[in-house]
Amino acid sequence: MLPFFEGVRLPFDMPPPAGAVLWLRNADKLASLLSSAATLPVAVIPPLPARRIHAAVHHLRALASCYPITIPLDVNSCCRRLNVERGGDVLIHPGSGGAAKIFAPTLYLEIRRMLREFGVRRVKFVFGPAEIERGLNRLYDGEESIRPPDLWELAEHLSRARLYIGNDSGASHLAGVLGVPTVAFFRSTDPAIWGILGPKACNYRVAGEDEALDAIKGYLKEQIERGAL
Repeated sequence: MLPFFEGVRLPFDMPPPAGAVLWLRNADKLASLLSSAATLPVAVIPPLPARRIHAAVHHLRALASCYPITIPLDVNSCCRRLNVERGGDVLIHPGSGGAAKIFAPTLYLEIRRMLREFGVRRVKFVFGPAEIERGLNRLYDGEESIRPPDLWELAEHLSRARLYIGNDSGASHLAGVLGVPTVAFFRSTDPAIWGILGPKACNYRVAGEDEALDAIKGYLKEQIERGAL
């Protein structure tokens, strides 16, 4: 595929595309190659927004400049809205694909303790391939947990959850778009650009464990007072 990405030639077994969307930097040669055979526009979209707007909005606006699509005024309106059962589990996902995005296990264990103090008993930890590969799950021995083998099963667990708590991770984004009440901590990334989208998502930019605990404590108190948890 290297000659293709260098804009030299199409792969021999690839028919000319009708159009293309390239989330690439320095894609002029590749765009020219594809445009010579395409009947639809070839859109070249910078992977990151030039200013502080959400990445999803940035991508939608770029697509709308090339294709006849309608951008929703509220991106959250694209997300699914679930009627989550009050008796469902609270799921805590202590990991992420990026090590800089996560906190020490003491934070998530303290959140589990805090939930029980608020009267929430059904709390489970979620571990995916990234956490298991790093051995992160071993730090939570003795805690009730689930280990979905694929995204489909993860989505099934999330869709039945009473509340989801996590970091800037794929699991958190999935929970948000499914309409699950979601709390996500952002330590090394900016939620204004990478925040969880969803009708019931709350993003907190926190520098350390103490700030994260204050944020989740305030969230839980508010939800309980409203009768939402």
